[in-house]
Amino acid sequence: MESLPREGRQKYRAGRPAARVLPIVLGCCLLLTGRAWGAARQFIPKYVDFSGDFGVGSLYEWDKVESTSTSTRSDLTIQEGLNVQGLGYIYSPLFVSMATSVTLGLQQEQLDNNGDKSSYYDGEANQFKQEFKILPSHPYNMELYFLRATPMTAGTAGSSGSVVIYEQGARARYDQRPWSSTLSYIKHDSSGRLSSDNQSLLYNLNYYQDGTSVSGTYNHNTGSSSGGAEDTIRDMYNLNFIKKLDRVRFNSRWTHDQHDQEESFFGAPDASSFLEEDELYGEVDVELPRNFDTVFSYLDSDRNSTYVRETGTLESFTESQYYNFRLHHRLYKSLNSSLSAGQQTTDAAGGDMERQNYRLAFDYTKQIPWGNVLAGLWDGLSFIDNTGAPITLFETHTIDAGLNFFTLKYQTIEPSSIEVRIIDSNNNDRAILLSEGIHYLVTPFPNSFRITIITLPFDELLDPDLDIQDYSYKVDYSFIPADYKLRNKDWGSSLQVALFDSLITPHYAYSQSDQTVTDGWFPGDPAHIKNHSLGLGFNAFPFTGDVTRSWLRSNTTDEDRLASYVTYSREITASTSGHLSFSFEDVQTTQYELGNIGPTTSLSEQFYSAQAQIQTMLPQKNLNASLATNYTLYEGLGDSTNLSFYSTLVWHVGLLDLNLTASYTSVDANIGDTSSARQFAMIRFMIKRKLF
Repeated sequence: MESLPREGRQKYRAGRPAARVLPIVLGCCLLLTGRAWGAARQFIPKYVDFSGDFGVGSLYEWDKVESTSTSTRSDLTIQEGLNVQGLGYIYSPLFVSMATSVTLGLQQEQLDNNGDKSSYYDGEANQFKQEFKILPSHPYNMELYFLRATPMTAGTAGSSGSVVIYEQGARARYDQRPWSSTLSYIKHDSSGRLSSDNQSLLYNLNYYQDGTSVSGTYNHNTGSSSGGAEDTIRDMYNLNFIKKLDRVRFNSRWTHDQHDQEESFFGAPDASSFLEEDELYGEVDVELPRNFDTVFSYLDSDRNSTYVRETGTLESFTESQYYNFRLHHRLYKSLNSSLSAGQQTTDAAGGDMERQNYRLAFDYTKQIPWGNVLAGLWDGLSFIDNTGAPITLFETHTIDAGLNFFTLKYQTIEPSSIEVRIIDSNNNDRAILLSEGIHYLVTPFPNSFRITIITLPFDELLDPDLDIQDYSYKVDYSFIPADYKLRNKDWGSSLQVALFDSLITPHYAYSQSDQTVTDGWFPGDPAHIKNHSLGLGFNAFPFTGDVTRSWLRSNTTDEDRLASYVTYSREITASTSGHLSFSFEDVQTTQYELGNIGPTTSLSEQFYSAQAQIQTMLPQKNLNASLATNYTLYEGLGDSTNLSFYSTLVWHVGLLDLNLTASYTSVDANIGDTSSARQFAMIRFMIKRKLF
């Protein structure tokens, strides 16, 4: 082999270190890349548990409404789906835990809208949900999720209920005593007949330590529905403070609620409303020596509203302050006495009012050989100074089960100023203005007015399968303009004797109230009222009940009332229980002429009610079932009948889960010249089999 020249050998020797370094560098690079890849692999999601099931669900609705015309609609929706769920983590279960759910589904729908039948095949029943929990076991953690859902929506009989929902949300938590905090954001979009776009931001901060509690909440909601024709914005603030000392307790809160709503439908005039309400409340409770205690409270309420409609703009405000004081004393275990005083001032659009009230009350309890005696005596005095016609805003009412009316709270109301709104809790508490004569009637009633709901605005409610009693109502009104000062003196007593371990309990009560106009002109007649009630209650297991007769006599109203009820409750077997109840109430009312409102009228009302429920629970067979029925009948200012059935069945057997819910409601109402009837039936069925 020919040797290299001297210069070549020197260059070769000089290059030998570089030749050795290159493989080392390449090896290190490969080694580092392998380590980096190994570290990165730890952040690849790992699933540790899987489950799957196949299910079939269906929803059937039938809705028949009879009024000026008859409408019959039905809707049958069926969904089939294969669902797979996975539980896992990223890096470590303590770092990021996750849950994934994927459903491949099909949907069919059959509609009948007043004889117009149609069928749909909709493959958009696929669903997906992904959840992440970051640092799930730490005091500070975060949850993230996003989903796509295709629920079977109720309340859409006669029109397609196919809905696709997209929702994203995040929630950050901190919980390290004495502090805790939560920040959450949810964006909800739905398509279909009930299309809407809603966003919600909620933040709260809490502090608790050594008897001190401070909390604050902010909630911002925006909603848009009907293709942007309806927009609502609502902001709510809340602050609470509680401090407990040895014998003193402080309690205060501040709330602010602002609700902005706009409507812009094609072919209809634009409308908007702005409602704002502030409340500041404070209370001090003090335990005094010798079994005395006292409470002082303060409430400041500020309410404003602006309604913009085709007829013009209406602006109203009401500012009220309430001061209340109570001194209480307990003598041994027998006698409780209390002295209270309060003052209310109201400044409103159109006028103002000031009210002062005082009350002294005694309650006495005594054990006797056959039972115990409870006696009470109270005396009250109040003064009212009214100027002009104050407006009352946002008086909120609900309707008791089986009824279709409520009564306003005050006297001397101007009936033409009454406006009633229904609150749609399913649509960001949207307030819908009702029309008198179409949706409700206004009727004079003892010292006030009764609002009778005839029908609901089904086309404007988001989920109209609810009943009249399931909603709340807000009423605005003003008083008849008048300047007067009124003095009201009232007192009363009560006696109740529970005998033979409360087997029978006779009871009696009496109250009297007298109003006197001390200055100015009072619209109507000052009331002079006497009220007696006499009754007998009984408790003989499994029966309980009561019968009470009461008589009210006044210069404006006479009322005779008979109220009774009986219940039966017991366990039929070790796993089955039953409940029955019946009630009846008869009210005879004579309303004398009240100012210029109307002539003397008489009204006879009867209320009938019956409920039955049976429930069985068989844990050894994984079966729960219940059946309930309710019947109410009202006769008087028109008549109304309500009959409903509700049943459920939940059964888990082997790998199968069965869930069945069925309900039926029939409502008939005849008020004045208006008659309406509604029958509504709904059946939900779901069967699911676990695959793995």
